[in-house]
Formats: sequence, structure tokens, C-alpha cells
Amino acid sequence: MRCLECGGEMHLTSAPFTEVFRGEELTICGINYYQCEKCDEIVFDAAEGKKYDQQIIDQYSKAVGLLSPTGIKELRKRHGLTQKEFQRVLGVADPTVSRWESGKVLQTKPVDNLMRIYKEHDNIFMESIKQVGIMADRGDCIILPFPKAQKEQASYDFEAREM
Repeated sequence: MRCLECGGEMHLTSAPFTEVFRGEELTICGINYYQCEKCDEIVFDAAEGKKYDQQIIDQYSKAVGLLSPTGIKELRKRHGLTQKEFQRVLGVADPTVSRWESGKVLQTKPVDNLMRIYKEHDNIFMESIKQVGIMADRGDCIILPFPKAQKEQASYDFEAREM
């Protein structure tokens, strides 16, 4: 295979390499790619390119202190929200959450800060959900995270009242 930049020979490798993304130096590992022996140009196939993109987004998010795409999805699912409902809570346009969760777009720092508050303070998240009317849409029913110890205590209290 010949390099499209300089015409040099390209060789398949999976050696780690460094990439600068938005001013952050990131090390990419575990990806197969072709590298030119003359100009060091790198070329991926489609599948490896997706892995590369995912590593870039995950590493960059971590480096600058943003929630990862997986972290955003976990926060949304923890409360049983759809992407559209989560967008209503955050006040962002459709299909923003889908783009964040897929890693196609990074969230802004202010929205990231809000999501981190929601992640740490369920009561604030629940109040925001109520404010946009999602609970009313579901008949005043929503999924809440319930620690196992509290769940067992609630089950015990319920059984005691029935007797």
C-alpha cells in the first residue's frame, strides 16, 4: 500500500502513538493502522477508525474533566429517562444527548457541571425532572436509584405492616 501524501510504502502496525487533540496530548493504544515509513502518515480502516475516535473522546474527556459518553448514558438511564426526556431536563436541543452519548460531540463545561450536580444530588435531579413535567407525563411515577440496604429495610417495613 502506498501513502497518499508522499507515495512512500505503508506498513501495518499496532504500536502506540501520540495524538494532540484540542491541545491535549493523548496516547492511542491497541489500534491497527497503516503508517508511512517516509512521512509517518497514519491511515485506519473504518472499524479501527471508530476505535480511534472513541479513544480520543474518552481520553480527552478524562483529561479535561468532562463526563465520558458512557457516564452521560449511565446518568440518564439511572433515572429511567429517554434521550428526549433528558434533553428536556437539561434544556438542550434534539438530538444533543444522542451526540454526546455516541461521542460525536462533546458537551460544554457548564452542561457538564450541571450533569455532575445531578449525578451527586438525586434530589436536585428529581426536582428538575418535575419542573419540566416528566413525572406528570408518566402518571407521577419515575424510577429512583434505591441502595440495596434501604431496599431491604423498605421491604421489611412493608411486610411488618401487612401482618
